[in-house]
Order: sequence, then structure tokens, then C-alpha cells
Amino acid sequence: MKNTNPNINIHILHCGSAKVDEALAYRESGLNPFAFTGIFRSSRHRISLPLSCYLIEHPKGLILVDTGWHPQVRTSPVKALGVMQSMLSKVELPEGKAAVEQLSKLGYSPSDIDYLVLTHLHADHVSGLETLSDAQRILVSDIELKAARSNPVVYTSRMWSGTRLETFSFRPSTFGPEQLAFDLFSDGSVLLISTPGHTSGLTSILVRSGARFVLLCADVAYSQRSWKEMILPGLTTSKSKAKRALAWIAKMSEDPACAGIYASHDGSIKEQLISF
Repeated sequence: MKNTNPNINIHILHCGSAKVDEALAYRESGLNPFAFTGIFRSSRHRISLPLSCYLIEHPKGLILVDTGWHPQVRTSPVKALGVMQSMLSKVELPEGKAAVEQLSKLGYSPSDIDYLVLTHLHADHVSGLETLSDAQRILVSDIELKAARSNPVVYTSRMWSGTRLETFSFRPSTFGPEQLAFDLFSDGSVLLISTPGHTSGLTSILVRSGARFVLLCADVAYSQRSWKEMILPGLTTSKSKAKRALAWIAKMSEDPACAGIYASHDGSIKEQLISF
């Protein structure tokens, strides 16, 4: 669905939350290598993090980034998420806050979405995919899908099985820690940027309008604290790449053209509309 408004609008939507061990968001250097799971850790280490999705109203198409929780988590979290995910986090999804419900409030149906971009395939980012499977195109990096298929412990493939996933390949770019990106509209206005480390195929989204840009950095960071103090996520596939991605985010945050950097689980970021 085309946006007749020449501006680009970004809706920040909180599509549920997860209560997890703080070490999942902010890696600790203690003796417990599995602190991020919460195993053998007291409840005082638990923090509640939002699951942010982003609806981008762009003149060339409507883009939804990630899906949040499936509405089924309200009644059957183990059935919706599996035993392991249910153990790692206590999930919450208030009525009306599922991505598909919030789209409806904004006047959209899943079939109105031109591009559903999945930053990566962890459960908290794809759980609601079934409810949004009528999107015109559902995109994930080829690197991420390959990694997910080979790691059933970390990923839950049934969340996207039967869905028309379409892969894209990163290409050489002047943007990103790996200098790899995919230009969605071939005009520089929406770049899907390779920012691996948390996962192998993690994608951040840079949205540009004129001289200004907004960066949606997914799980590269969990808040500004992450890149200001260079604290890696608790779960990574490559510490070196995760550190390089954080350093790049920090550099981008200092760019005068930066209109904001938003991490998917930053509790200090409120639901809002960004227009530029």
C-alpha cells in the first residue's frame, strides 16, 4: 500500500514484553557462562523488556519490521513458544497489543503490508508471523535463514514453516560494520544493513529522508547503554562482530544527521510516531 504523504512515518509499536535475566541484554563477565538464561540466578536479576516492531509508511510502500508475540501466548505460552523459550522468559501481551491488532487500529490489514522485514529469526521477533503471513513479501537475510535451519536449539522453525519467506543477499556498501547492505528501493531511502554478532544474519534498518536518518538497530544493542559502554548482548554468535557492530552504532549516533537510533528492547523508548 503506497503512502500518499511525501513524508516518511515510523510508528514505534510495543508488541508485548518479556521478563528475562539482565545478563541476556547486558553480558556479564562472571563465572556463570549461562547467566543470560537465568539458570541458578535469583529473580532480582530479572528485567522486563519491550518487544518493539516498527511500521514504516514510506511513499514507495508500507514496511513492517518484526512481529512481536503471537496472540496465543496469552492463553498457551508453552504451545505458542515451546518449552525452552517459555523457560527463558516470562512473556506478556496485553489485549490489543499484538502487531496484527495494532495494524488494525491504524487502518491496515496484513495484506496491506508490502514488505515484512524480519531482522532475525529469534522467537521474540517472529512469533507473530503466522498472523501476518498475508503480507505481500516477507524478507529475511539468506545468512540468517541458513543459520536458523542449522540450529534448532536456538531457533523455532515452526514459527515460519509454511510461510513464504523470501531471502535477500547483502551487497557491498559504504554502510555498516561489515560494509554490506541491501537497498530495498534502490534509492538509498531504506537500507537493510548487515550487523552480525548477536546472530549471523542480523539486519538493522536505516531509513533516510533528505539529509536525516533513523537507525533501527534490532538486537545489536539493548539500549544506549550498550553502545556507550560497549556492552555486548548475552547471546552472540561472534563476539568480535558484535563488538564491531556496537562500535558502528556508536559512531552513527554521533553523526549530526542522526535523528535517532532505536533498539528493539530499549525500555526507555516509548511508543511514538516519528515523521521526517
